[in-house]
Amino acid sequence: MFIKRFAVMMLAVMTAGIVACEKESEPAVPEPEPLPEALGSYTFGDTEYDIRFAAVYDNGDSYSFIFSPLTERPLTTYFAVSLRNYFVGATVDVAQLYHNDDYSFVYEDPICYYSQLYALRSGTMLIKKNNSDHYTVDIDVKLADGTPIKMNFTGNIYPEQEEE
Repeated sequence: MFIKRFAVMMLAVMTAGIVACEKESEPAVPEPEPLPEALGSYTFGDTEYDIRFAAVYDNGDSYSFIFSPLTERPLTTYFAVSLRNYFVGATVDVAQLYHNDDYSFVYEDPICYYSQLYALRSGTMLIKKNNSDHYTVDIDVKLADGTPIKMNFTGNIYPEQEEE
């Protein structure tokens, strides 16, 4: 009799354990939002990247641009180029410009970082304002270590808004 009651009690405990261990339904995982249409592309080394973020800053003395293959902040992969207004509208040879006075260039991704402290080795830049928010940015330069970066972008770029 004791063995029969013990067996029934063990069966009840195991049944309760099995019921308690059943998986609850998993919450539905939302589909990722599709990436916005690429604004253009640039080549870093031998790899081509889509541009999904572009912004312009005009401080009165120079135009500065940021281009990135990312859409979310913080931008961990981007390049930034700045050119003094005096040279806007003309293709300029970076060897003829004063580094960090007339232009600056920064490239950053999770592996590489090229600071604006290092002058570009060679190449040309063209920044042209076509109308209020429409620009041409043509870059064909070699970074300090000789890595090439190229981009020919023409399109609308809107001024970056200050985050509150």
